Amino acid sequence: MIINSLLIGKGKGSAGNITVNQLKGQTILKQKATMVANPRTDAQVAQRDMVSKAVYFWQLFGNVLKSGWTSLLPFCSEYNTFVSVNSTHFKGTNFTKESFRNTDSVGVTATKGRLGTLLATPEKINSDSQSFTLNATQLQRIAKVGDKVKLLIGDEIQDSMNYVEILVSASLLASSDPTVNFDNPLDASSTVLVYALWLESADGKESTTSVFNTCLI
Repeated sequence: MIINSLLIGKGKGSAGNITVNQLKGQTILKQKATMVANPRTDAQVAQRDMVSKAVYFWQLFGNVLKSGWTSLLPFCSEYNTFVSVNSTHFKGTNFTKESFRNTDSVGVTATKGRLGTLLATPEKINSDSQSFTLNATQLQRIAKVGDKVKLLIGDEIQDSMNYVEILVSASLLASSDPTVNFDNPLDASSTVLVYALWLESADGKESTTSVFNTCLI
């Protein structure tokens, strides 16, 4: 229940079986369950499995991806929106915490914003650097000096990724063939890398939507 009360205001805590909390500027009242069961229907098991995978994924990469979630579902956090947006993907995956590899990231929505999808073509992907050519028309429309282009990238068979970012400069915006170059040494043991590339505004209020994809070294 969402309330607007001068008496409760912005309080937090519990009283009896009622918990008061704050979420996105709203005061939320929740009633605690007095009887807790542990149903094990196929649908419920699948739902729990999906959530556990989403939690683990967020534990691995959420600290980097969180700032790229600037378009959220009503009264939801970045994490809650991430889980909801990716629910179908996680239901269809087979990885566990012990077997996760970066290839399991392919198809996951990494960030979500109102600026659309950043149009970028991998030009040079190797173990020492990564280069992407951006669409000049789009970049001039959605970006300004001081914004950041961010990259999360890793070997497909590993379970961790490297993070790098660059600032959008005046020269990049003025270029007819804008290219971003990331120096990011990788200990790659395969020829396939998994990455997400996105733009964030300097004030942190806007971002582009990105999905984990693959590219060849």
